[in-house]
Amino acid sequence: LLCTATMYLYSVTLQKAGGIQKAVYGSFSAPKVQEIVVSRGKSLEVFTTDGEGRLISLYYTEVFGTILSLSTFRLTGGNRDYIIVGSDSGKITILMYEREKATFVKIHQETFGKSGSRRIVPGSYLTCDPRGRAVLISAIEKQKFVYVLNRDGAANLTISSPLEAHKSHTITFDVVGMDVDYENPCFACLELDYSEVDEDATGEAAASVEKQITYYELDLGLNHVVRKATLAVERSAHALYAVPGGGDGPGGVLVCSEGLISYMNINHDAVAAPIPRREQVGDASLRPPVIVTGALHKQKKMFFFLLQTDVGDLMKVTLDYEKNKVSRVKIAYFDTVPIASSICVLRSGYLFVAAEFSNHCLFQFRSIGEDEMDLSRAREVKDLGTVVPFYSPRPWENISLADEIESLSPVTKMELTDVQGGSGKGLICLCGRGARSSIRVLQYGMGITEMAVSDMPGNPSSVWTVKTSARAEHDDYIVVSFVGATLVLSIGERVEEVTDSGLLLSSSTLAVGRLGDDALVQVHPHGIRHVRSDRRINDWKAPGRQQVSHASLTSTQVVLCMTGGDVLYFELDVSGQLLEVERVEGLGEVQALSLSPVDEGRKRAKFMAVAVGSIVRVLSLDPQNTMETVASQGLSENAQSLCFLPAGGLMYLYIGLGSGILIRSTIDKITGALSDNRTRLIGARGIRLRELRLNGESAFAALSSKTWVGYSYQRRVQLAPLAYTPVEDVSSFSSPDCPEGIVAVAGNTLRILSIDRLGEVLHQTAFPLDYTPRSFVRISGTSLIAIIEADHNAIASTVTDTDEMPKSVFGVVPGGKGKWGSRIRVMDLDKGVTVQCFALANNEAAVSLCISAFADRPGEQFLVVGAASDMVLQPRSCSSGFLYLYRINGSQGIEIVHKTAIDGIPSALASFKGRLLVGVGKLLRIYDGGKKKLLKKSENKFFPNLITSISVRGERIYVSDVAEAFHLVRYKKSDNALVIFADCTHPRWTTSSTLLDYDSIGAVDKFGNFFVSRLDAKLSEELDEDPTGARIKWEYGTLNGAQYKMDDVINFHMGETSCALVRGSLQAGGDEAIITAGVMGTIGAFIPFLTASDYKLFQSLEMHMRQENPPLLGRDHLAYRSSYFPVKGTIDGDMVETFLSLSPERQRDIADSLDRSVSELQKKIEDMRNRIL
Repeated sequence: LLCTATMYLYSVTLQKAGGIQKAVYGSFSAPKVQEIVVSRGKSLEVFTTDGEGRLISLYYTEVFGTILSLSTFRLTGGNRDYIIVGSDSGKITILMYEREKATFVKIHQETFGKSGSRRIVPGSYLTCDPRGRAVLISAIEKQKFVYVLNRDGAANLTISSPLEAHKSHTITFDVVGMDVDYENPCFACLELDYSEVDEDATGEAAASVEKQITYYELDLGLNHVVRKATLAVERSAHALYAVPGGGDGPGGVLVCSEGLISYMNINHDAVAAPIPRREQVGDASLRPPVIVTGALHKQKKMFFFLLQTDVGDLMKVTLDYEKNKVSRVKIAYFDTVPIASSICVLRSGYLFVAAEFSNHCLFQFRSIGEDEMDLSRAREVKDLGTVVPFYSPRPWENISLADEIESLSPVTKMELTDVQGGSGKGLICLCGRGARSSIRVLQYGMGITEMAVSDMPGNPSSVWTVKTSARAEHDDYIVVSFVGATLVLSIGERVEEVTDSGLLLSSSTLAVGRLGDDALVQVHPHGIRHVRSDRRINDWKAPGRQQVSHASLTSTQVVLCMTGGDVLYFELDVSGQLLEVERVEGLGEVQALSLSPVDEGRKRAKFMAVAVGSIVRVLSLDPQNTMETVASQGLSENAQSLCFLPAGGLMYLYIGLGSGILIRSTIDKITGALSDNRTRLIGARGIRLRELRLNGESAFAALSSKTWVGYSYQRRVQLAPLAYTPVEDVSSFSSPDCPEGIVAVAGNTLRILSIDRLGEVLHQTAFPLDYTPRSFVRISGTSLIAIIEADHNAIASTVTDTDEMPKSVFGVVPGGKGKWGSRIRVMDLDKGVTVQCFALANNEAAVSLCISAFADRPGEQFLVVGAASDMVLQPRSCSSGFLYLYRINGSQGIEIVHKTAIDGIPSALASFKGRLLVGVGKLLRIYDGGKKKLLKKSENKFFPNLITSISVRGERIYVSDVAEAFHLVRYKKSDNALVIFADCTHPRWTTSSTLLDYDSIGAVDKFGNFFVSRLDAKLSEELDEDPTGARIKWEYGTLNGAQYKMDDVINFHMGETSCALVRGSLQAGGDEAIITAGVMGTIGAFIPFLTASDYKLFQSLEMHMRQENPPLLGRDHLAYRSSYFPVKGTIDGDMVETFLSLSPERQRDIADSLDRSVSELQKKIEDMRNRIL
């Protein structure tokens, strides 16, 4: 309902944030288990590593607030770590992670101040005493609180009332808990006292003020905090790292400043060492390095720091000391990794790097490096007055890459378009910064890695994998069925054909599996072959002229459906013989059959599902009522396949129909009754269901025109397609090289596949770029896109990239202040190759582009690129601006036509009626085509700020500036004038926008707000029908604004700055939505409600969820979503979806209060998400 008078939207997250703000590690779920907890700004996620060195996501949750700080602590004598979080809720929160329940448990939550991100309310800095006795939480300015942590009589964690450690006129830069063994806890704070600066009007005090380290000691006996000492430090000091104390080290802190690392402690002289510098061209080597993050690794009688500089180089820092006396700080180059926001050194031998931008990395240590640098290249540096070691970066020696987590952060622009030759919809995103930039194509579906492809002697119809022993860790055979034949392949170092498996090879196979502990069973059209562990073979032949049409089996049961309509049930007896237990005759022609999974602790499946005609029956396999019908369900058409899936404590029966509709019914685990039917169209042809194992749990594949996978992920059932070509059949696959994969048959090939990451519904394909991408356009009628890239402090055309030293890790050559590197790139998106690439000379930077046509050149398309020479961002200026005009030659690329000089930065471009609209600073101009340059035809000088975007629809021009939201403009041809006739009532720092209809604009701003502004429809119609234009006069505006105002009909705080916004549907036939992309890599959607009654229902449900399941960190949900403007017309789908994770009792209570059933509410929630995915 994007074009109606009343608009209601449903906000939902499609893909969680990829960027990481802070990462900590510890043993959160159990002793000696290494886990990582990361903060993504407004969410928390828990990771662990598997045996193959891959990062596995264990749990993800939205906190509906802003996380400001994150730390861990362990109580004295404890074996598990707690998580402590500072946020904008004005509360300090202590969490414990429970892996069995896959959730964070709130242990304590103490209120100390107002909510919101305020500079004098604590939360920005957080640190714990290394012995787990106290925690200090600090604000940016003035306030600090210390909490004492202890245990009560039942050994439960307790927290004291806060102890104040305030100091007025003081700015805090960093805090750290010092290791003082079991003496009174002590905290070191890096501070700056500006009390004298406020009183000095000359500014001399501001230039001479010193930074200090202040030591705050918590006296456990007197229960108060005192300032123990204050030490002066370098003015450029910015970070502190605690040095192990007690019996592990000398104690004290490392102070990081520009080009220098100093050891400091109370009653100890400062010991400093220069940070080694990277050899770089020009003056770059003279710039002192700055430490951006670091980590401590401590073992018995040994510790070292890994500190990262602002170019990504890791420095190993060690100390020479005797008792508590430090004599020397040693710094050595370790290796180079992407610039990080956090790094964690795990005890299991891994280094986790949470990259500042783009993908995150998990490295494995190969060695711990050298303690000292080679001084052969050392030389004196004037700014330090000492000798500094120099080095050149080299390929990794001490670490090797083990795994990588994809991250879109940050997304700078996004478009929704057809990809892969028009075969599907996709999001094209510009991501990253600098040398870690990329353009990524996102499509709905889980990513697949193709491990191997082998040709088969024919077209297989089915495939299975089987273990020959219950104790086997991996599969032993792949069984492939053809028409009239079966092929058996052994799994080892190589996959090769075997003929001695005992299975019947001269017939096609209907089912195969392990029977008992170490026997095999094969069902074929003429009977059953039972291969015993000692290779004895027992055959059972089908009676008379009957044949087996369908079969299903477990490790102790076999069920056959015969062509005459009989159903036979076999069980394995204690002697290992397969015996017929029950027979049902005349049931009818069976289309599908499935046995339920065997529950833990049981030997047999409890139920069997049979599809006969348009009816699905559930039969009991209990010995007391074997093969009795306990439930039935009528269908609109015949079923083609059946499959059971246990998930989240429930049992589901999936039914695949010939029309491509998948039905899910909940089956009672005691009685077998069917209820709560859900339907979903997943393809254009009949569905074939196959059982799988994913992440160690039951799953299934639904094979149609696409291959879909259903699985349980973090206690929720997920259904998502694979980003892969359709296949005929699949089965689980496990081998030493691929512990958890899928084997599939497609055409005449056998394929071994691996799902990249469960839980991700958007598959990424990335193509690297050289500089930060600024914008792009799709060249219509081709698969080409034009991209502009530009970076400050970069030298044009000097990007180096090798396999051993990729530029994404080692960076590009810095050019110095005021130097720009920029390119215009034409890329074939389908092939992923660059067709053309032009480097801009004369220190020019490309800032905007568009596709345009000109009236004097009919039938031709042009690419217009706006560039600025010697551009300065603050204050914004340039020596000259330029408009490049390129002719588009179809799939051949582009060629230059001419270049037009202008007197400002061309920050926005748009095509308008055979002319070109250009935003030059605060000016809006119209240019017409010319033979040698573009010709200026009209200009409006009355915009208040820099113009950032221009959109056109019909006669109306929509202009966005940097701080005042939108201006509606009309071109009066008779006066050759651009006239502003409407603008917005609220100032907005708009970052991206999209037109929803002629009168409505959806947009996002830099503070994380989404809004829709609309011009009254009646007024809009009157203005359009005014032939004289007399009503459109900017002179009659009030308060320096336009005469008419737009109203905000939607307001919603997303909690994350968004730079990209598009309108469209993600799949053919799907509903339209407004799709957003944030700087942290979150992909979200605003889905319009179809009826007002649905909106009212979800509004009531959202209100109940605020009360029944309040945000984890204590932020008021309504206040959070109304951080800048009161939330209006939007339901928070992420909050509503937490209903699905509540206990059944709480779900029933909420449903009863809404006069609805639980299943009805669940279906409503799932249907809202399914409308777009």
